[in-house]
Amino acid sequence: MNGYQFGLLLAAPGVPALALVMALASAWQRGERLAARLRAAALWAVCGLAIIASGAAITGTAETMNLGNVVLAQENTRLYALLQPAAAAVYLMALVLASEDAALDAVLGPAGPARVTGVLLIAVPACGLGAVLFLGGTAGPLLPGAVWLALKSGVVFGLLFLVRRRFASLGGGPRFAIAWIACLVALLNLAITALRAAR
Repeated sequence: MNGYQFGLLLAAPGVPALALVMALASAWQRGERLAARLRAAALWAVCGLAIIASGAAITGTAETMNLGNVVLAQENTRLYALLQPAAAAVYLMALVLASEDAALDAVLGPAGPARVTGVLLIAVPACGLGAVLFLGGTAGPLLPGAVWLALKSGVVFGLLFLVRRRFASLGGGPRFAIAWIACLVALLNLAITALRAAR
């Protein structure tokens, strides 16, 4: 694992800090209770750390942080969804857990056009990144790369929607516990990936 990947890991504390700032700013602006906002910030922070650790495991496997080279590496081997199933599962699970309605209400406000826009601004790039990291991004026969990327991003978005529906009835406590487990799995997987890369 090179310095860039360690830099990505060291950036992880910025995720909780950003989530906390967003929660506090939202609560201050609306004059509402801080508890729900801080809980949402904590959930987003744990999910963000899990996503960063999953991404770092992929860059460790590809031995590059260049997304184009990550795509090329998957063309020459196998899709990283198959080589790094733990990272793929954690990435998807973290996105699902972070999209809890209570957390979205706390940070982005009640359901409405502004919230839908905010969710799309987060979900579309996250699904696109997932498609690149785990499904080979633009790689594929016959069709242009942009079409493959759109199709694969659609697959990630569809999986996100399906899994989110399965977790819809899950309360905040269990979600937070699952988020911590996913984060620990991601960090353990990253450590194993780093050990393999060091050989």
